[in-house]
Amino acid sequence: MQKVFEVLFNQLDNLKSDNPGQRPVSHHLELLSKMPSHLLRRVFEGYSVPALQAMALARGLDAQRKRANLEQDLPKTFYDVGVINKTLAKLSAAAREGLYHIKRMGGLISLESWRMTLESRYGKKDTGKAQAELIGGLLALYGVLHTYGGIEFSFPYKSDLTSCGSFGSPVYLWTHSKVLSLYKVTPAEEAKYMERDRPQPYSGAAPTLPVTPGFDSLLADMISSTRYFEQNMVGSLVSGEPGKRDFLKLNEGLSVKEPGEIKTVKKIEDLGRLFFLWTLLRETQLVGKKVSDGLFYANQSAGEEFFSLPRYRQARLLAGAWVRCGFNEFKRVPTLRFHRMSYYESSLPDDRKLSQARLFLLGLLDFYRRQGSLPPGEWLDFSRLITAVRDLDANFLVNHDFSVNSFRENSRYGYEYDPLFPVQGYYGDEFYAGLTSTLKAPPTTKGGFRLPEEVSAPLKLSEDFALVEGEWLAQVFAEPLAWLGLAELGRDEKGRPLAFRLTDLGLAALADQPSERERQQADQFRQLSAHGPELTNALLAQPNFDVLVLAPLENLALLRQVDRFANQTSMGDVALYHITKDSVLRGLRSGLRGTDIIQTLRENNRVPVASNVVQSIEDWSVEFERLVLYENCHLLETPDATTLDRLMAQPGAARYVVKRLGATFALVTGELARPATPPKPAKPGSKEVVPQYLNYQALQPDSLSLEGTDLLKVKPTSGNPYLFYRLGQFAELETWNQKQFTATFRLTARAGQRAQQLGLTYDSVAQFLAQVLPRPSRRNVDQLAPETILALKGWLGYYGPLQAEKALALQVAQESQLAEIFELEEFKPALLGWAGPTIALVRESHFEQLSARLAGLGMPVNKPGTAALPAPAGLSVVEEKPKKGKRAVSEETTAERERKIREREEAVAPAQPNLLPQKTGPVRVPKGSELVAIMDLLDLMAGTGIAPDELERLLDDLDEDGEYIIPLRSRKKKNRDY
Repeated sequence: MQKVFEVLFNQLDNLKSDNPGQRPVSHHLELLSKMPSHLLRRVFEGYSVPALQAMALARGLDAQRKRANLEQDLPKTFYDVGVINKTLAKLSAAAREGLYHIKRMGGLISLESWRMTLESRYGKKDTGKAQAELIGGLLALYGVLHTYGGIEFSFPYKSDLTSCGSFGSPVYLWTHSKVLSLYKVTPAEEAKYMERDRPQPYSGAAPTLPVTPGFDSLLADMISSTRYFEQNMVGSLVSGEPGKRDFLKLNEGLSVKEPGEIKTVKKIEDLGRLFFLWTLLRETQLVGKKVSDGLFYANQSAGEEFFSLPRYRQARLLAGAWVRCGFNEFKRVPTLRFHRMSYYESSLPDDRKLSQARLFLLGLLDFYRRQGSLPPGEWLDFSRLITAVRDLDANFLVNHDFSVNSFRENSRYGYEYDPLFPVQGYYGDEFYAGLTSTLKAPPTTKGGFRLPEEVSAPLKLSEDFALVEGEWLAQVFAEPLAWLGLAELGRDEKGRPLAFRLTDLGLAALADQPSERERQQADQFRQLSAHGPELTNALLAQPNFDVLVLAPLENLALLRQVDRFANQTSMGDVALYHITKDSVLRGLRSGLRGTDIIQTLRENNRVPVASNVVQSIEDWSVEFERLVLYENCHLLETPDATTLDRLMAQPGAARYVVKRLGATFALVTGELARPATPPKPAKPGSKEVVPQYLNYQALQPDSLSLEGTDLLKVKPTSGNPYLFYRLGQFAELETWNQKQFTATFRLTARAGQRAQQLGLTYDSVAQFLAQVLPRPSRRNVDQLAPETILALKGWLGYYGPLQAEKALALQVAQESQLAEIFELEEFKPALLGWAGPTIALVRESHFEQLSARLAGLGMPVNKPGTAALPAPAGLSVVEEKPKKGKRAVSEETTAERERKIREREEAVAPAQPNLLPQKTGPVRVPKGSELVAIMDLLDLMAGTGIAPDELERLLDDLDEDGEYIIPLRSRKKKNRDY
């Protein structure tokens, strides 16, 4: 838990910079600082001739020459230190401040955001001159930074000193490391630049402060929420959030409930303060989720650590958690309307961009605090804050990196805006995509037609910063920062933001120092402790089992302890609890002991605890400890009692030790079996024994090998008691080596029967073996031999016993014959099973009766060994369509069988007169079955792209006469999805 706190604190500690929004030097500048001459020539090819002439004049070159000469000479002086110093000395005031902003952003800044900053201070005319000075003096260059990280300096058409286009791609201003190192800003200049961005006091009418729940309410709701997760089994949805039933009950226990009817809300992320509270609990790990069953649980150690922190540290920690959490206040801005668009087209900031914006805002406020610009209790102008944020970093929340695309001029809003179709959310490169604002009214008419009221006007990136980013800032001050107790937002009568201010707690959290209120309370505590230590105790346990916690939000650690074994009845300036048998048993089930409860009451009570309360708790504790079941615990064994004494004496070890079972054994929690502070390693040469921490439940891959089909061998240095225990459940121990801690186990039928009695199945055993056996080098290869798999399935009850019975095979030439025979009820008792489409298995006891009945129906049954009868004359045997692939050698095709039948018929048939027209070659009449087979094979070949062997043989048979193939060309093909 402490590591999580350190990460969140460090995130805020890194904000301590003399310049808000200061960014490190971009790593992309390394390429620009090391460009050879031939690449620099490619850079200058992207500029117009007037721009090259201005660059040549700044470098002391003859500008009245051909373009090729200028492109060849400019790279020679590009890195010249003396020329760069002369150019820097000639810069105007606007150009110097413009270069300062480029340096602030790490040497790389968006051209549009840079112009927005300069234009707000010097106007468009002077901004254009400053841009021409930097580009003409080769102190900055145009470039395109692609999303994949590539850098491009050449453009589709030539760039000028004050204009650059790249088919709509964002244009950046670049400079290289020599310019950054040579450009020095005096402290007076930097103070002058930053003075314009400082907040100004609010001078208007007194703003209205809306009633907003603050930090006290947030702490109270965090306690009630963690209590709910302690006392209930809360499951996780697929999204990783609690379900509707749970967040409805969580809302009932809050001191400030969600407004409106939340029963219609389907997901917790659609809520406001409750979802904000939930994200803080998850981010600070006060509530975690078990991997085994997916249930949420309250982290006791994290709760003790958090609620024992000073108040300013708690606020600072939660501010860092807010920076990282998944709460999206941008979607809660009431004046914005959002359109459903693609993730890559929308201007809505993602979680990463929101975290960066929150960190930038806290850093700016901390910078103002260190500069003395945030006097306590004084209202500051909110519009001035919006202007300062825009001038410092216009891209802090939404990217303003756009460039005019000449190929899409006619499709932009200013030229062709269709107000009847605004739901697309895209209005052009210069506009916010996917959102509009109710504060910007659209035109009422267009082209003589009155527009509907639902039409929204698009927001322009260069003009509507206050309507998007400014509204987000107002939402942040109104909800997250107000809920955290860090800041307050004042509004006018219409609800529009006017002024803001930081609270004492907010200033203390940013400064990481106690607030004035906390210092006063600490002084009062010391004075009371000097008069009587009992006066500082915040607990009053009464004989009627009521417990009062005085100033509960100032004694959160004590409140959390009482919350574990007592029921809260009210919460206010005084928290009232009541101790019952059920509440004490609940605390005992959570890991407390009766002595712990009594000790908590005695150490924090202002008066001695009543004897009836102590006696009742002891009786309930004794009754509970008659049979105690500890879940998710581990057994800690040490080589001697001294080592266990030393481990239990470590700071914080008492939180993890459930109970000492003996001189060398202790029961520790399953959340963290390792001591809070591991013992130091023994010094070389000393006889001190340092205990080892072994997680027996963690299975080590490749710790087992299979020799043969049934011998499992534990590899050296891989054995542990848990592995041996699991193997002993379904295998027999054969050998044991105590020194190397290895063993061999054999898979047997007896061990499999024992495993069945223990409730093991083949799937559980196979899953366990897959974790500890070596993984195969190829896919779809089993780790176990086929004989091992079959044996395990049989021994573990995966396969049942086999049934044997005497049977005779009944074979026919036609598949339909068997189907019609055994469709009759009188023949069904004789059928045992099927061995194929033309072979049926008949019970030997029914065979005589079956054969006699079939002979009476004209279908005599030949005895085994007799040649099979030929098919009745006039009937063709219908076979299945040939399958894709090669056939077996013994398999005959339909054409081969018909050819053999035809040859036998011609050999015995008398000579008949030929009535067909005489042709030069032999003529054969194709039979219908041949044509059907050929056409089906052709369809199969067209569908698979592979000609089967059957088709090749048929074509060879009919190659002598092509007339049999001709009719196939005119055949209407079937509707197949080839």
